This record gives sequence, structure tokens and C-alpha cells, in this order.
Amino acid sequence: MKKYLIVGLVLLMSASFALAPQAAFADGGKGSAGQCEMAKKFFGKVKMIYMNQKELDVSDKQMEKIKKLKIDTKKYLIEQNAKIDLLKVDIKVHLWEPKVDTGKVNKLVDKKYDLKKDKVKYLVKSYASLKKILSDEQMDKLKDIYLASKKEKNKHKKCPLLSWKK
Repeated sequence: MKKYLIVGLVLLMSASFALAPQAAFADGGKGSAGQCEMAKKFFGKVKMIYMNQKELDVSDKQMEKIKKLKIDTKKYLIEQNAKIDLLKVDIKVHLWEPKVDTGKVNKLVDKKYDLKKDKVKYLVKSYASLKKILSDEQMDKLKDIYLASKKEKNKHKKCPLLSWKK
């Protein structure tokens, strides 16, 4: 009986290890739902402002501006991503044809990357607008809060072998 139990546990563990990489790449390996670095930076900054609203002494008027900027940016990104996805499909359709018209495909590829470029430019503009909403003192406090949280995170990651002194 113990033998069957051990064999069952080994099989169960083997299956869980085999499925773990699939779960890790469920989003296509893109990480953070495929967001570009600039989007992570913008939405991360917004989240940090929301979380530290009291410490930063952010007014209701400032929060309304931030909320509107976040919503407008999110809507724009959804629209751009939809257009990019449609272009991806169009490119694949042209590539499946027996004779590929490289001129058409190249035009579609150019459109796709123009949309991606526009998306990043919009994110940069939104990020700059976000920084203008806060005062210089609030930005300094936000930077201090960020550095403190980063220091706290890294404190737990230290390897004991690296901190060993002679």
C-alpha cells in the first residue's frame, strides 16, 4: 500500500513540475500582460501616487486630474492595441497567400510599427503630464517613498554569501 502511495506522489509531483512552465508563460511570455516598459512606468507611478496619497498630500483636484489622465491613457492604449492586433491578422492573411505581395505586407508592417511608435509617444506625453500635476515637493516625496520601498524590497533579496566579510 505504501508503495502505491509513494508512486502516486511521485507522479503527482512530476505532473506539477511539467505544468509549471506552461503556467509561467500563460501570457505568451510577455510579462505584465504584454505592457511595454513605458506603460509599466506610467501606471506604476499612478499606482504609487494612489497608494501614498496622504503622505504626498495630494488634493482632490489633483487626484481627479490623475484619474482622468489614467483613464484616457488606458482607453487610448486599448484602441491602439486593437488596431495593432487587426494589422497582425492582415499581415498573416497576406502571408498565407500562395504568392506573397511583399509591397502590401511591408506597408502593413510599417503601419503596425507606426502605431506602436505613436503608442509610446502618447505614453511619454501622459507621463510628462502626470509629473506636471504634482508639485516639486510632492515629486521629491514620491521619489523618497519609491527609494525607501526599493531598499526594503532589496533587503530581503540579499544573499548571505555575498554579504560575508573577510
